[in-house]
Amino acid sequence: MSKPDVQELLTSGQVAAVLHKSANTISRWARTGELKPAAKIASGNGGLYLFDPEVVKQKAIDLALGESPDPQPTLDDVVDEPAAPRRHPRRRAS
Repeated sequence: MSKPDVQELLTSGQVAAVLHKSANTISRWARTGELKPAAKIASGNGGLYLFDPEVVKQKAIDLALGESPDPQPTLDDVVDEPAAPRRHPRRRAS
């Protein structure tokens, strides 16, 4: 596979739109190696990442197959033990 021309590279915002994620998530994935950028251009806010469309396509396939780096927590992940039954106060007679 040949390297893409710089004009073919996608920005974090474009990748975010394709993958239905936020630009912050795409930048975090680039920083942590979850999504490998083709290039990083230095700027005032830490840099602009550019991505190979083929890498983005593979990431989209991985996400569709459930190989997500950000799995959604289930109720069992959030709750350690069942909640105690709630007691309703008795209504006072008027």
